Amino acid sequence: MKIATPILLTSIILLSLACASQNIKSTKIDVPVVVDGDGNDWEKFPLAFDEDFNFIYGALNTESDLYLMFRFNDNRLASMISSRGGTIWIGQNKHFGIHYINESMRDLMFNSSGRKPGQPDREERFQPAGTFSIVGNDSVWTPDMEQYPSLEADFKMNDGLYCFEIKIPFKHKDDIKILNKNPGDNIEIGFELAPIDENMKKQMDDQMKQRRGEKPEGMPPDGLPGGGRRGGGMRGGGQHSGNREMNFDAKEIWFEVTLVK
Repeated sequence: MKIATPILLTSIILLSLACASQNIKSTKIDVPVVVDGDGNDWEKFPLAFDEDFNFIYGALNTESDLYLMFRFNDNRLASMISSRGGTIWIGQNKHFGIHYINESMRDLMFNSSGRKPGQPDREERFQPAGTFSIVGNDSVWTPDMEQYPSLEADFKMNDGLYCFEIKIPFKHKDDIKILNKNPGDNIEIGFELAPIDENMKKQMDDQMKQRRGEKPEGMPPDGLPGGGRRGGGMRGGGQHSGNREMNFDAKEIWFEVTLVK
């Protein structure tokens, strides 16, 4: 609570600013922050708040690098980002992004515990254990982050708070050429939670039907009387479908960062 309280107060103070504008100014720093998934060293800098994801975020820059931080305390959001994937985009053209996912989380989404997929017990604190890669809507980039030593990224949970941190050069460097910006310029930044793909939706639908005692699609009928109880199944399925559309689509926010001289 000692860590979360100043973060919460900062969020409340800056809430009106964040809602009124999607532009934030970075803070010029002389000593780079350590990209380690611990957001405690960001508390002395101005931060903005996003209502959709319910997280705070901020930006710092040196003469050549941009630092971004996203911090929240939602256990379920951390789990969804890990299982579905989350991407921090540089530019709305989505030519370059840093993508995070834990592939093993997909198996955990289909369990027999009766828990909602991707939702840990309230008593548990989800621990991120995924990996980062480079993504884009073209084939220019090599996915392996190790190929780009000037890039840094981390996602961890510390003191009950989840934190994304990344470092990206806005000046051309030998290993990577993303942008060629100068202090005073703007950079478009996006944070995207990936959608549930159709194959996973089907598996989740089948799982829900089994829990309601229905036959998943493609399974032969058991021949028992009452096998035509599809009216009730459709009614239940319709409600589930509505929730799926609301919760399982892609979700993203965009804002501009003004680099400070």
